[in-house]
Amino acid sequence: MVHGSIEHGAKLIGTDYPYSEGEHGERTLQVDVIVFDKNTGILRAYEIKRGFGLHDSGKRRSMLRDTLAVQVLLKSYGTQRGLDVKQAFSHIIFYYGQCSIPKPFSLTGAELDEHFGFPVYEAIDEVNKHYKARLFAILAGA
Repeated sequence: MVHGSIEHGAKLIGTDYPYSEGEHGERTLQVDVIVFDKNTGILRAYEIKRGFGLHDSGKRRSMLRDTLAVQVLLKSYGTQRGLDVKQAFSHIIFYYGQCSIPKPFSLTGAELDEHFGFPVYEAIDEVNKHYKARLFAILAGA
């Protein structure tokens, strides 16, 4: 289903496919964060990429295919876990701005505040600065 929709992935938004726990040996999908808004009934899944460059065409296809697979399974997944899911969306956050897949499935770090409707970017940036300083301090002492 997803493989044939790579060219027009946005058409899969609103498509729901029954989620089931994978059998031994079946492929699993990586999801870094799942967010459910009880007020709107929107469930969102995010994979987070922190690289600075674009991916090659094979990796882009693979990322889009996985994002679309999560898109069609996510509502059922949430419902099975007792959530009252009205809509579900899958995204990849390309934190540093180099998006390897198209909208509406990609976000950049700079778009996070608007996407979530409240400030998150500055807090993430502060954590990044802290760990960057710690890393350089460790490397300087080595």
